[in-house]
Amino acid sequence: ECVLPSLNQPSAIGGLISLSDGVSLVAASMDGYLARWDLRQTLRPVVHFHGHVNSHSMVAPCTDAAERLLYVGGRDGKLRAWDLTRGTLVAETSPIDPQKH
Repeated sequence: ECVLPSLNQPSAIGGLISLSDGVSLVAASMDGYLARWDLRQTLRPVVHFHGHVNSHSMVAPCTDAAERLLYVGGRDGKLRAWDLTRGTLVAETSPIDPQKH
């Protein structure tokens, strides 16, 4: 039997990724809230990733092969990378100019 926990995200979840440790999920909400959850304790997130921009889009979070970095593209046209353990923003691209694409 599979029992899904209730994650206390502030908005509908628009992206989800499970990590290889078997107990962690990263959930991205439609309002830009991005957090790592421990499925054994879901009252509050283990890590909150600040700086993600979203207002209504589905997103596809992903990690590097070693699961040290979390990558997510934002509604503002930027790709951001966070340290998956500490939640610190480590890199972001310049926004995409829609006039050029």
